[in-house]
Amino acid sequence: MFPAIPVPMAHAKCAICANKMCQWHGFAPIPMKKHSRFLRFGIPWKGLRTASEGKHGQGMKRPPTHHEHRLAAIIDRVRTVTRCDLGQYDADLLRRRMAQRIAETNQSGLGDYLETLTFNAGECEHLVRLMAVEVSTFFRNPIVFELIDQQVLPEIIARKKNLGKREIRAWSAGCCSGEEAYSIAMLIHERVQGQTLGCACHIFATDIQPDTLETARKGLFPRDRLGMVKLDLFDRHFIPSNGRYQVREAIRDMVSFSHHDLTAPGNTTPADSIFGTFDLILCRNVLIYFSQSSQNGIIRGFYDSLDDGGFLVLGEAEHIHHDLESLFIPLDRHNRIFKKSVPPRPRTTKTG
Repeated sequence: MFPAIPVPMAHAKCAICANKMCQWHGFAPIPMKKHSRFLRFGIPWKGLRTASEGKHGQGMKRPPTHHEHRLAAIIDRVRTVTRCDLGQYDADLLRRRMAQRIAETNQSGLGDYLETLTFNAGECEHLVRLMAVEVSTFFRNPIVFELIDQQVLPEIIARKKNLGKREIRAWSAGCCSGEEAYSIAMLIHERVQGQTLGCACHIFATDIQPDTLETARKGLFPRDRLGMVKLDLFDRHFIPSNGRYQVREAIRDMVSFSHHDLTAPGNTTPADSIFGTFDLILCRNVLIYFSQSSQNGIIRGFYDSLDDGGFLVLGEAEHIHHDLESLFIPLDRHNRIFKKSVPPRPRTTKTG
């Protein structure tokens, strides 16, 4: 179905074949040691340049190569099957994961792998899972949750009292199997129970993986996921169940899990939360998997989704691009906790 690229002669090898110029592939040489896996499977690497572009990438813009066409076709196929746009992910990460999967499935390159994806929708799902974040524990990075508990939540609750509002809304974006969302639910529950505030607390937790969302809804976890849970919280909010631990119903009822793709155009908030903004958004260790332009779009979406004075928490390796820094005030820059910056409202002048 996908014709093989002609094997070049010994005197006309390319970076894919033997790190020399090639009339078929048209790639200029690059070091093989660092990028050999990409080149082995014909996966376009960002450092590749065509012979027509010259030594410094100058000259006429070249047409897409066979490999770039196939990579685009793979992205289109996965998007069609899973609704996940891999083209929004960090390019280097995508290449690494794809090379890994091609090697694991004993494919010879992009052409064979595209054919596999065409006839095997399950492989599309597998590739998306490979790209997704699936490492999570309760209260991961405890200092961040301590800051949320001691600084963020009291300010949110105080603002709600002042405004006479009776609902606290939080969003765990990229929630994986639910540990982060349940952690926040426990902290909010501890803060508002017994108070006369009478707040309804809703945590919306989203991910792109249906299977991990199903696991999250059950609220049943192995002991090693609970290593950072304080003993008093553990005693109050978990029930032993056949060697595992079940989150109590009162906490589970506070969290709503749903599918959501952060990069989908016009889809900035979870469908279940269409009415209302958020007081707190957590998106930790998720943005690093996306391209810079996609990160910026997601951050702008978070800004629009936050209530005035709401808080955004990112992962320790993530930051807000300097073009968007004016949108947020750092509460704790080191721990990536930010507060929505609200421009001052113009004063109204009386006339007459």
